[in-house]
Amino acid sequence: VQFEITSLSIIAEKNGTSVNIDHDANGSTDVTVTLNEGETYYLDSRTSSTVTVNEGATISASQPVQVMLMTGPYNNGSKFQGRTFALTPNSQLSTCYYMPGVPNETVRVFMYNPSGSSITVTRTTAGGSTSTITVPAGGSNFDDVNNSGDGYEYCSGSSTFAMLATVDYNSTTSDWGFVPI
Repeated sequence: VQFEITSLSIIAEKNGTSVNIDHDANGSTDVTVTLNEGETYYLDSRTSSTVTVNEGATISASQPVQVMLMTGPYNNGSKFQGRTFALTPNSQLSTCYYMPGVPNETVRVFMYNPSGSSITVTRTTAGGSTSTITVPAGGSNFDDVNNSGDGYEYCSGSSTFAMLATVDYNSTTSDWGFVPI
């Protein structure tokens, strides 16, 4: 239920910023809004079953914006698993990401592949062991890492991809998340 609710907060850097949002990832603009410096547009997936932020959703803007993804469960009695991620623009996606180990916590790492072909991502631990994860074209996959505290490197060769990590994804103790560098 980590991504049952997926809402966006879009914040403009400059006056007169035109923002186009394709929140359902069908290739057409669903929302267009003009924001001024510091102004925020909030797309709330809780307000209607027709407002969803699907995998592959896109935001384009005439000037720089900051986009925050907020996730969590919806109306299931749960009081946990709320997370906020600062999203990376496609132009800044990388072929490699580095992630610290999180001792004594379970971590689920999500990878999104914006390209038209599947990619293979290799995870290498600080100790040198490796495993591979296939990420489909225009889709995502995840990798569960142990709680040993080792650091991790995720590399795909020459294909860029996006990545985020959810900490303590299967418990209520200390839910949080981050975008690896």
